[in-house]
Amino acid sequence: IATSIAQFGSLAHLRAAGKMEEFVERIRASITNIIFLIIPIGVGMYIFRHQLVQVFLQRGAFDQHAAFATTQTLGILLPGILFGSLVFLLTRSFFALKKTVLPVSIGICSVLIAATAGFLLTQVWHWGTYGLAAASALAMTVNGVLLQIFLGRHLAVGLLDWKEVGRVILGSASLGGVLYVISKQFVLIPSTTAWLICGLLIAFLAGSGIYICTVLALGSKTAKNLLKKITRIIWGQEKQ
Repeated sequence: IATSIAQFGSLAHLRAAGKMEEFVERIRASITNIIFLIIPIGVGMYIFRHQLVQVFLQRGAFDQHAAFATTQTLGILLPGILFGSLVFLLTRSFFALKKTVLPVSIGICSVLIAATAGFLLTQVWHWGTYGLAAASALAMTVNGVLLQIFLGRHLAVGLLDWKEVGRVILGSASLGGVLYVISKQFVLIPSTTAWLICGLLIAFLAGSGIYICTVLALGSKTAKNLLKKITRIIWGQEKQ
């Protein structure tokens, strides 16, 4: 959301100035940056969803049964997060182009899909809360996919850098493998909040290192640019 809000002003300015090539490149770069971050985050959250719920929510009346239900619901919702995270950027890209009818129409369709799927999954197939989560994930996915397709057609370009997306997927797979192995070691530590936080911190550092090293080895431009920016900030060389 923050990325989408920050980019809206720049996109509107580029569109008003008629700089459509820069407009497209800005959208493509923003989509790539979101994917670069959200896929590994989603993988990590899915693997450690039990521990995350236990650390942040499981206390007082929020017992193990409630924690388990929340964990399962979170696992169902996560696949829709990637597409949901792109919706804000894609919608504002349409707004910058002064095209408001299409994104609003797609948004209405996604709401209808969520309502219909939610009714079927909860009232017909009796999935309960899990059905609502699945319906929400489906609606977010449909919304994001349709916005990306129609925006790409309107601009007559491909908005996804598939090579970079492939690097991100491979990097996330390596991260997932490492985090899965680490998650199996959590049974060896006390199940107190402090120990769980320490374990999650170690997993975060190890997973981040593996992910960055993997995508860099695969030639990720996004990772290289990110490291350059971090280096400039650390050394006080970031341009004002």
